[in-house]
Amino acid sequence: MSFLQMRFGRPDVERLSAKRDIKGLIKALGYQESSNVRSGAASALGIYGDAHAVKPLIAALKDSNESVRLSAADALGKLGDARAVEPLITALKDSDVFVRRKAAMALGQLGDTRAVEPLLATLKESDDDYLFPAAYALSQFGDAHAIEPPIAALKENSEDVRLLAAHALGKLGDTRAVEPLGIALDDDSNYVQDAAAEALKKIGGPRAMELIELSKQKGVLSLESLRRAVFQWSGNDFVGPNQVWVDKVRRENKSAIAWFDAQGFVRVPTSAGEEGAAEYCFDMATQAQNSGITQEAWAGFHQALRRYARLQNERMLGLTCFNLGKVYGVRQDWEMARLMFLQSAYLANKTGKEDGYAWALFYLGDTSDKLGNKDLAIQFLSEALPVFQRVSPNDVSGVRTALRRLTESKQ
Repeated sequence: MSFLQMRFGRPDVERLSAKRDIKGLIKALGYQESSNVRSGAASALGIYGDAHAVKPLIAALKDSNESVRLSAADALGKLGDARAVEPLITALKDSDVFVRRKAAMALGQLGDTRAVEPLLATLKESDDDYLFPAAYALSQFGDAHAIEPPIAALKENSEDVRLLAAHALGKLGDTRAVEPLGIALDDDSNYVQDAAAEALKKIGGPRAMELIELSKQKGVLSLESLRRAVFQWSGNDFVGPNQVWVDKVRRENKSAIAWFDAQGFVRVPTSAGEEGAAEYCFDMATQAQNSGITQEAWAGFHQALRRYARLQNERMLGLTCFNLGKVYGVRQDWEMARLMFLQSAYLANKTGKEDGYAWALFYLGDTSDKLGNKDLAIQFLSEALPVFQRVSPNDVSGVRTALRRLTESKQ
């Protein structure tokens, strides 16, 4: 410990930062008793844009602690000083993957062409986790070699990575990204959808504009959607014509089953076979729904959904989807509610259950309204009205009231 450290003790990085004490923060970079202090000082120095911090931060890129090196790389990217380019290029070979990734991103922020070749070299190291950050950095230079990693990153589980990938592809402006970005217009995340649309606008061209327009039409559904199944069961899994919707069902079902199993409930009885097990799950979920226990209703109906799909019992599958739609409505997950009501309407119509079809249409109108599409809501309710007149005359006035409210709200 140095004499200064003995005399003054542990540096207070928060206080130094609040006072914008650059000299004090630079001294704190050398405080060997705590890597947290050094890391905090490095992060703080990246905020104020003081050129005196560049050399100390470059030295911090060689710190023994990876967190300090990462904070230094991040700060150097924010400071935007060309003196950091070569040290950050060296940091692309750091022993810590997160430092390597941060160094790549920092080089993209600096925008110095000296980094192009080293970043290109990293793209060949396909076993390394910093492929995508390197590609994103290259996108700041407009280098066409960077196209493949961001395209691949559009399929990553992380929403942040997919979002970053869409932005990168927009900057690159390469027409090879048009079709992958078109698929990303159906991403589960609204943020990724928006970024993909913006990227397509930047790339431009007839196909990019066509994909944006098709996405708008697909996103709001249509009466034509009632003639197609959203999903079906095949090979012990959910499949269907719209991969995004199928993936949503698959993910929700897997999550519900996992939650159910983790609760330690009485095991689903199988002595009566698959049909009996499905009925048990449906009845249990119905009781939970009637009692306002939404989580158990969600899990139970998903248990029944999987079993009725496996049995290809379309009547009960449609009823299960309808109840799940109502559960998702209580949870205010309108996208999933709409998906379930759509499948329910399709199956009810297919199996001749006109009352089920009428109510599924009614709830499709409601969820479409909740999602901000009054035109489609009116279409669904208009489709439902003559069905209610046939099968449930007592409910016609309610449907007409809902239609009138929607029509007046548009005027």
